[in-house]
Amino acid sequence: MSIRYRIIRSKLPANKDGYIAQVETRRTVPLDELAQEISLHGTTASKSDISLVFDHLRDEVTRALAKGEIVQTPLGTFYLVVEGTFLHGADEFDRKRHRLRIRVIPDEQLYSELYDVPMERAEGRVIRPNPVDYIDVATGERRGRITPNDLGRVFGDDLQFDPADPRQGAFFVAEDGTETRVRSVAINKPTQLVLLVPDLAPGRYKLAVRNAAEKSGELREGRLGGTLVVGEADGKEITG
Repeated sequence: MSIRYRIIRSKLPANKDGYIAQVETRRTVPLDELAQEISLHGTTASKSDISLVFDHLRDEVTRALAKGEIVQTPLGTFYLVVEGTFLHGADEFDRKRHRLRIRVIPDEQLYSELYDVPMERAEGRVIRPNPVDYIDVATGERRGRITPNDLGRVFGDDLQFDPADPRQGAFFVAEDGTETRVRSVAINKPTQLVLLVPDLAPGRYKLAVRNAAEKSGELREGRLGGTLVVGEADGKEITG
């Protein structure tokens, strides 16, 4: 086991002529796969039991955070912050100007256990967009239901694209292959996109991100694992 990384040219203004290292993200590990792996480690709990514990853990962390508490878990410490500028001392929280964020301080043991993992420089890999996570801003749901005409956040590697090129961008691909290009992108960075979800019809979609190589102009595509859902699917409302 090794952590693969590659050297890329920096796009930061303060280091535009330099190079930085970027960890190569291989894939997204779903929660049910984690539950399956844990169930194989000599525990008497089944995969479904472990998945249920994960669900309860998320619920309890949410409840504690909603009370303004700091929550410590084996993975890290969770707490809330408010982003945005207030006009005066008596100003109040306004969702149009302010946003509630969850912050996580990773557990120190995670770092200590990764410290001795070998580092391997990747060679010759074709660079392409690599979306690994999607969060629906309206509901907070990850890689599940999405809200048309509201914001979505995409995280990954090599996501940035040229919005002036109609070949490039973020696309929602329906089951019949119909593609809908995102027309409004608030944040367009290599590791994050914040986009306005188009007015999509109910159904299931794949998210594709496309950009072009700097020198050759060759179009490259990466797709988010899993399926995103608008409204109902199979006659049942999708819930978080």
